[in-house]
Amino acid sequence: MPGLVDKARTLLARHSERVRGRLFLDAVMAASALVATVDGEVNLPELLRRDALLDRIDALRAFDAHDAVQRFEKFVAAIEADPQAGSARALQAVSLFGDDPEAAQLLLRAAVAIAKADAGFSTEEQRSIARLCETLGMEELDLEA
Repeated sequence: MPGLVDKARTLLARHSERVRGRLFLDAVMAASALVATVDGEVNLPELLRRDALLDRIDALRAFDAHDAVQRFEKFVAAIEADPQAGSARALQAVSLFGDDPEAAQLLLRAAVAIAKADAGFSTEEQRSIARLCETLGMEELDLEA
């Protein structure tokens, strides 16, 4: 019987990791959408940077890129349809990682990478990053680093 209990615990732990990973994917796509939409349009360099992040962040490689893109597009569509409600939904996804400093830091770095993708770093993008920091309960990043 102990073998069955151990197996159940292992399966539960794996399931929890997958759920946490999917929530992290949502959070990264939400943060990316918040930053990408803040200037009124999502441009090609931002999309290319998003795709590069999916390849470079270990925690995201386990997921299908098409699924990630669809999640990003849903956040973008929600923000464009109703900026206040869409942004609140995206921030809710991000807020789940306020208790995980390592994940929060990675989320913020991904958002900054999106913000800097088009060779500009507007005041609106900086405010969006500051709002993400606030949502995560973190000090603001050195945005020029």
